[in-house]
Amino acid sequence: MVMGCAQSSQRSSDEGGRQTLPKSEPERVRHGGVPRRHLSRREFLFSAAGLMLSGVEWPSVGDDLLAARNRAQGYIAPERGEELPADQSSVTKQRGVADSPLSARDLFLTFDDGPLFCTGEILDILAHYGHKATFFVIGRNLTDPKLKKLAIRALEEGHDIGNHSYTHPGFSSLSAARAESEIVKTHDLIEELVKEAGVDSERQNLFFRFPFGDGGNAWNYRAIRNILDNLGYGVAWWDLDTNDWRMALQWFPRSPSRVIASIERARPNDVVLLHDRVTTARYLPNMLTVVDTLELVSTTLSDIELGPRSLVTRNYLDQILKPLDSERCASLDGTGEDLLEALVPWKHVPSAKQRTIPGKKPRPLPTMW
Repeated sequence: MVMGCAQSSQRSSDEGGRQTLPKSEPERVRHGGVPRRHLSRREFLFSAAGLMLSGVEWPSVGDDLLAARNRAQGYIAPERGEELPADQSSVTKQRGVADSPLSARDLFLTFDDGPLFCTGEILDILAHYGHKATFFVIGRNLTDPKLKKLAIRALEEGHDIGNHSYTHPGFSSLSAARAESEIVKTHDLIEELVKEAGVDSERQNLFFRFPFGDGGNAWNYRAIRNILDNLGYGVAWWDLDTNDWRMALQWFPRSPSRVIASIERARPNDVVLLHDRVTTARYLPNMLTVVDTLELVSTTLSDIELGPRSLVTRNYLDQILKPLDSERCASLDGTGEDLLEALVPWKHVPSAKQRTIPGKKPRPLPTMW
């Protein structure tokens, strides 16, 4: 009460009786002793768009800080998912379906960033619906005994395991030596995992997927490719990105209905990108119901037989370009679409009736958007 009275005594009233700040500080609003500036609507929209778009860049400073925190807790649970590089968005796989055992009903569900504690629920759901998948695992997580058991269970139930690096870094920021360490350490851990599970080693550890979809830069790309080739890895990109990881975001989440609806765009022999997330496990039954409706059956990537181990490799230096279908190209990543809809929603603003002047045509009134 004393503070309130003291503050009110410092205010003056204008002619309308409204309280105003002292004239010594006109147009200022103090917050913690620091003047606070009001943003216009246009400034606010541009600031919000800049903040959101900066968070979309991969890998960001926030991703690096999150990785540091995860390393301290013993396992890594990335918040952000993968983004298909621009130079890969129009590359189609040469599969030669007529010469391979692929069926017109085959689909390839892939889960990144595991094993995590939600992986067990994902395995339960896949088993219930009768689908197989390929899990791209983080090497650091395989050092956790509880998470390692989930990876072994995935192998025992007929799923594939692929390499997703050891600490989930962006490969553009790595030296060739660090990139080799990330790949080789996880490769060795998967080999031990396969032996412990007692499954066919020829069908496991065949694929590598770059964290964040970051395939390196002009300086380390050749070295990374040599490492992958020496280990017999094929690089597994994807055809359909569900953006399921965005369901768990606090600042700009993607609605579960849109993630589920994205599965409806799946076509036979597509590789679908998903992630080990609690929200993904929650809505996975709905996604698999859509898969069943499309009369597709998910199987493992090792079922593709097109060459010596390099089964779905897309080489940057030997690409075969083909424009994507327009309806799929527009929906490769819904981030920009969602952002535009949130910032500038479509509105119908009816024009006011105009007084007709004889001999003159009425001039249409402008609308906002």
